[in-house]
Amino acid sequence: MFYGNNHDFLQICTGKSDETENGKKRLFGRWRREMFREIRKKKNAITADAAESLLEKSRRGVLAVNGDDGYPYAIPVNYFYDRNEQKIYFHGARAGHKVDALRASDKVCFTVYGNETIREEAWAPYMQSTVVFGRCRLLETGEETLALLKRFAMKYYPDEKLADEEIAQAGRAAQVFEIEIEHLSGKEVQERLFFRRQSL
Repeated sequence: MFYGNNHDFLQICTGKSDETENGKKRLFGRWRREMFREIRKKKNAITADAAESLLEKSRRGVLAVNGDDGYPYAIPVNYFYDRNEQKIYFHGARAGHKVDALRASDKVCFTVYGNETIREEAWAPYMQSTVVFGRCRLLETGEETLALLKRFAMKYYPDEKLADEEIAQAGRAAQVFEIEIEHLSGKEVQERLFFRRQSL
């Protein structure tokens, strides 16, 4: 149980202050400490800023939803992360397994990993990962959605002309999904640790 104020609560969860430069409060999604597990090995945890940076620059992530008959359904997707709004956006079809799952439950998990570095043995690199829990919804098609699609395209296309051509060809058939982040955490592990005996 946490008995501090909202400012302390946010810093414990994210390492961030809830005050912006203009004095307005800036909450990281709808954080609910009691709903999400903390990283078990605290020494492996990375800062919220490092976790966000990995989320921001990674090219692909794995979206996990509650699929048919209780089976998880996880798929790799292209996406972009709006750090100011602290939301994740990706595009996809209006129908299919993913959409059916989201209609049944909007709760999702989104994972990225990377930043592999060699510090000691070349055969045992360090790797970082970011895990997000949140709520996902299909955005209504409109000018704002098209603007989001343009920002999404600019992450992957080499120039604005190609991005505009692709968006024009897709037209309003392109669907944009939004993940509102409720919890975010990140960690770094060395791959050789996976082979060591884990204590219960």
